[in-house]
Amino acid sequence: MDTAMPSQPTPKPKGKPRRRTAKLELIRRQTAQAVFLTEFAKCGNLTASAKVADINRDSIYAWLEHDEAFSLRYHQAEAEAADAIRAELHRRAVEGVERVVVSAGRVVMLDGKPLVQREYSDHLLGILAKARCPEYRESAQVEISGKVEISDARELLAAKLAALAGRVVEALPAGQPDA
Repeated sequence: MDTAMPSQPTPKPKGKPRRRTAKLELIRRQTAQAVFLTEFAKCGNLTASAKVADINRDSIYAWLEHDEAFSLRYHQAEAEAADAIRAELHRRAVEGVERVVVSAGRVVMLDGKPLVQREYSDHLLGILAKARCPEYRESAQVEISGKVEISDARELLAAKLAALAGRVVEALPAGQPDA
């Protein structure tokens, strides 16, 4: 004689059933975010970085809006990209760039090696100066001359407000108290 109790059905979890792919999707999203942020920190170009990560730009905007941790890392990567740009501006303006000397369409050789000349960018140096030194920034002044007449402004404003209040009262359904 079998005295075992009949088995009870296992209760189903309440709410929406968890998909088996949820963990995989999480890993894919985290990987895509990491690839995107690494590339974005290097180049500062959202579209190019999204292509490297094989994601849509809309995903980035959604993550920025809904994922606080991603948003923080995005802004850090954005700052890194800006720092890289500043470093390159400095390198080209202050340290200079070596260029091969060409004359009459041919590379000039010296002791069997191409002759190089270091070139500096005055334009980029000017940009750096404007960013760092207030005395190099362009300033604009606006002078306003003439007379502004406001003597009738109070009466004109009061008349417009009274007309607007009248239209509001007319628009109220019958039986409604005045505002």
